[in-house]
Formats: sequence, structure tokens, C-alpha cells
Amino acid sequence: MEYKIPYLVAITGCIGSGKTTISNYLGDRGFDVIYADDLSRKYLYDKEVITYLKIIIDNKIKIMKGNLLDFKSIGKFFDKNPLHEIKFEEWFQLFLGKRIMLELLSYKTSVIFCDIPLLRKKGIEDIFDEIWLVKTDKQVSISRILKRNGYNANKINFMINFSTAEYDSEKTFYFYNNSDKKNLFLQVDLALNRIPFKFFSNSP
Repeated sequence: MEYKIPYLVAITGCIGSGKTTISNYLGDRGFDVIYADDLSRKYLYDKEVITYLKIIIDNKIKIMKGNLLDFKSIGKFFDKNPLHEIKFEEWFQLFLGKRIMLELLSYKTSVIFCDIPLLRKKGIEDIFDEIWLVKTDKQVSISRILKRNGYNANKINFMINFSTAEYDSEKTFYFYNNSDKKNLFLQVDLALNRIPFKFFSNSP
């Protein structure tokens, strides 16, 4: 099998599964990690996104406060209109996927890890050499989300259902995160040993 440069590894899974825990561990070890959520916040202000958001909301609320998006008002609107939120998210994730792909392929580093929720909805799973799918029991995810975000039950269930996906392919590797970090990091260390050695010539 021939490998391209950079060697791309997607870290994905439902909300509360532990994607960012793995990503931060890799970053602390000196690896290059791209966080899709950071790019998401950047591209939310793209003119095309603002225009589509106005169409979805249909001028029922003001979406801007000065030069900033009014996330509180938008969030309340979507809470009352979940189908509108789904429609926007389906469109935005595909839009975001194209931008993330261009960013990733512009890097010269030999190995890049990408913390990327909603990978399948972004439509770019084919560019990755490996997909690390982090799995956890639903109740464990709910407990983590409550502790971290404090969302209500309806919001949590919506986010879990929207973000859950399976990737049944030869390049998908599963990580199980129902216990402690030590166990999770052991799985990561074993996975690093699987990546072709030549890609680590300029990595930690």
C-alpha cells in the first residue's frame, strides 16, 4: 500500500466520547494536531455561512450583535426549531468539510492528527489514511456532557444522536473509552506503533 504525505489520521466519535482527550494527549507529546472545532468557529463568519443562516432562520430573529453572531439568540431559536438546526448543520458540515480538507492538505508535516467530530457529515473521510473512532457507552457520554456543558436532556440527546456514526472500513480503528485515561492512552500508544515508521522521521 502506498502512503501519501502528509499521513492523515482522523480522530472522531460522538460528543463526550473522548476525542479531545486523545488529541490533547498527542499534542502534549509534540504531534501536530488540528482541531476542526477551531476551524468551525473561524468559518462561521464566512459570508456564505451568514447568508445561509439568515435563509434558515428566515429573519425571525436578529442573528448579529454588531459584528458578532448572537449565539444565544440563535441557540434559543434552534432549541425551539430543531428541524431548522438539522437543516443548517447538514449544510454547514459539508461546507466546513471542504475548507478543512484544503487546510489539511496544505500542511507539510509528515503526520497530522485531526480532531474532527461529525466526520461523515463533512464528507471527507476518504482523504484520511486512518480513522480513529472513539466509542463510549451513551450514559458515560451523557455524564461527561452534563459535567462539561450543562445542557438539558433534550439537547444532549439531540447532540449524541446527530454526532454518532460508524465507519466500517479497513482503515477504521476503534478506541474504547469507558474507563480511565490511562487505559485510553495505552490504546493510543499502541495505535501510534502501527503508523508506518517513515512518517515519523520528522515527528516526535
